[in-house]
Amino acid sequence: AYHGHHHALEVLVQSLLDLDVRTPQGHTALSLAAFKGHVECVDILINQGASMMLKDYTHKRSAIHSA
Repeated sequence: AYHGHHHALEVLVQSLLDLDVRTPQGHTALSLAAFKGHVECVDILINQGASMMLKDYTHKRSAIHSA
């Protein structure tokens, strides 16, 4: 999601149980895709149920803030 590889992301989300896995800083795939402006990845993650409300640990920003 961070690098915008939406075709690979489509395959991965089918096998992931938790789309809201976080980095050590609290970022999710959705927040990173939004931050980088990868609209296709954001659409895929939201349509598959990723949470838009989770905030990172440092700046307390959600994916909505990053968009």
